[in-house]
Amino acid sequence: MSDITLSAGVRANLQSLQNIASLLTTSQNRLATGKKVNSALDNPTNFFVGQALSDRATSLTGLLDGINGGISTVQAASKGLDAIYKAIQSAQGIIDKTKSDVGTISNQARGSAVLNNAVTLGATLGYANGDTLTFTDSVTSAATTVSLGTIGTKNVQDLINTINAQGAGVYTAALNNGNLVINSNGQNAFNITSSNATALTATMGATAASTTAGSYDQVKLDSYAGQFNELLASIDQFAGDASFNGVNLLRAGNDLKVNYNEDGTSSTLLQSRNISSADFGLTTIPTGGTATLSDFTNKISVLKSALADVRSFQGEFTTKLSVMQNRQDFSKSVVNILKTGSDNLTLADANEEAANVLALQTRQQLSQSALSLAVQSDQSVLQLLR
Repeated sequence: MSDITLSAGVRANLQSLQNIASLLTTSQNRLATGKKVNSALDNPTNFFVGQALSDRATSLTGLLDGINGGISTVQAASKGLDAIYKAIQSAQGIIDKTKSDVGTISNQARGSAVLNNAVTLGATLGYANGDTLTFTDSVTSAATTVSLGTIGTKNVQDLINTINAQGAGVYTAALNNGNLVINSNGQNAFNITSSNATALTATMGATAASTTAGSYDQVKLDSYAGQFNELLASIDQFAGDASFNGVNLLRAGNDLKVNYNEDGTSSTLLQSRNISSADFGLTTIPTGGTATLSDFTNKISVLKSALADVRSFQGEFTTKLSVMQNRQDFSKSVVNILKTGSDNLTLADANEEAANVLALQTRQQLSQSALSLAVQSDQSVLQLLR
């Protein structure tokens, strides 16, 4: 090519076309890739700074996955605690219903336990003048009094007959397997009094069995005991199933650390703990005819303490959840800022580059026309030489 001599006009037009072609190639490449800086050769400063910003955005995006997992883990544990809280409240309801529904009479004494200073239960049941033996439900709305009169001694059957005669349909008495059983048909007080100064004795005879001052509806007690035990089992099941991705904060040994930055200097530690009916101190109530009202009432304080523990755990998890959700929003904002900064350094403006392509194509056509004219001028000189 160096042996070919071009006129000044042709050479100028060729150089213009070459420059236009180069610029056109650059603009078309930017439109194709969407970037104005594709490598360090294009713009070293923008390329490396943009790459650093993009890398940190990628790292934070990965950490966001961990934050999302931590949030879901806490939410699963919180839902488990909510269900456990409702189960404990239901257990309290069972106890309240048992107290009001089984028609119980408070058990004043059993066996040879001392009823008061003047009355002892054993093989004989004695009452002194002015002493009162009271059988009550949880609420007293009326009273029934049975007077044993002035007879010094009565046997058990005499006492039963007197209670049935004077009980006004509210109380009935019977001898059941050697036990004097007095049943209440309502929420009333029951009094036994004597009218003379001598002690009145109800002789138990040869049976000398333990004397109870009341009786329970055992069928209902067993039913409520079964319901209570099912609720305790559900507490353990809720706690065992409150996991996310294999992590259960309601089971000890499942601590989870959620990192918020690349070096782990900013993080939240989610501490796990054992949540179960046994850890609350709750035990099942015996069934099969052995349950008593005290088996239920003894659970009241334990259930109250369990509710307080669950509320405390819920408050702790709610705080952790709030922190992680705030950090999640913050990290998303930072990622967007980093990506925008990187894009501003490396991305091309599609509208601008499209306009450049159109302008360059127009210039290219003009340059081609100018080159054609220059060539025609040289050809005219050649014609003159001929």
